[in-house]
Amino acid sequence: MGGDSMKRLPSGYDPNHPFVVDLMRKDFICWSEFSDKEVCASEFLSDVVGAFRAAAPFMEFLTRAVGLPWAAGERVRVREVLSVQDGQLG
Repeated sequence: MGGDSMKRLPSGYDPNHPFVVDLMRKDFICWSEFSDKEVCASEFLSDVVGAFRAAAPFMEFLTRAVGLPWAAGERVRVREVLSVQDGQLG
């Protein structure tokens, strides 16, 4: 797991929270590395599929956390961010 992190925990969060390191993340980056030898091997496709399967639960969590569909046929969950009443934002 990589990516940028804040230098301090956002205000309002318990500094002893068990996921304090994750709460400080600005982004979430995961990757798998393959050597040239692995890329040229006959089992490379199987290895890539294995890497994708390993990352899938995390990707599903992130996708659903922002209200997007994960599986085929799912609908986007509508989240109301702004309400408009009588032509006014608020």
